[in-house]
Amino acid sequence: MGLDFGVTSGRIAKITDVPIGWNVSVDNDPSWNTNIHASVIVAAAALDGSYFKDFAVIEKESNADTPFEIKGKIVVSTDFSKVREIQVGMSDFTVRDYVQPLKSHPSK
Repeated sequence: MGLDFGVTSGRIAKITDVPIGWNVSVDNDPSWNTNIHASVIVAAAALDGSYFKDFAVIEKESNADTPFEIKGKIVVSTDFSKVREIQVGMSDFTVRDYVQPLKSHPSK
């Protein structure tokens, strides 16, 4: 279970909390084409969907020639034997001009 996202003309500016039992990799390439990969290492580290509300801040490059875009997939499972991939795009994200400081997600 996990996620893979690509960001065009932007970067991952902040992740609120990396949960224990997760492996997270961010490639903030200087070209402003960014990738983030995150996966659960053990089933006990699985999270419900509420974690992903405001879990990251993505900064848009305002001077880029290529339009800003976010797309990727989320891999989910209820029993860790059968998985389902959910494709996501710009319409699945909340875009704000002003981002308030993010609240921390408490560790369990």
